[in-house]
Amino acid sequence: MSALVVVDGDVLGRHRTGDESYVENLVRELGRLERSFDVGVIVRHAAAAPDGVRALELPTRSQVARMTVGIPRFLKRVEPSLVHFLYVAPPVYRGAPVVLTVHDLSFASDRDLMDPFDRTIFRTFVPRSIRRAARVLTGSHWTRERIAERYGVSPEKIVVTPYGVDPVFTPEGPRTDD
Repeated sequence: MSALVVVDGDVLGRHRTGDESYVENLVRELGRLERSFDVGVIVRHAAAAPDGVRALELPTRSQVARMTVGIPRFLKRVEPSLVHFLYVAPPVYRGAPVVLTVHDLSFASDRDLMDPFDRTIFRTFVPRSIRRAARVLTGSHWTRERIAERYGVSPEKIVVTPYGVDPVFTPEGPRTDD
């Protein structure tokens, strides 16, 4: 059995703009790689998973229940070697190493971007997730410095991974080798 890398794709199919584009393109490109590991994406509906990766369906009605109970139980069952989340890792999950993507810290500095409940969740759980993660991915050196400074983590733990360009923005238009 080969290693399994799991990506939380809960944003897929939910029209969550930048977050959805990021995860969709990350998973799609991982699916196209020649690799020695399997890639699974946790989705609410199997149809939301791109080709080339395994759809790991986890229907949910409550995001809080999903992150506190559903995902930890699910991951214990599928036994990944590595798992990737956006911003927040399940607080009670203690399995495979976690890679976390944190695009920015706007939730910490701009009160108007989120409702009070979401802002409280992010302000509480993003710092804990950052400290627990094996690696934190972000798109710029500026954000890397802010994360290290604000949360007291080593800059070596934070990897700058510049964002790619969606194929629809290339001069030739979308790739046709899907």
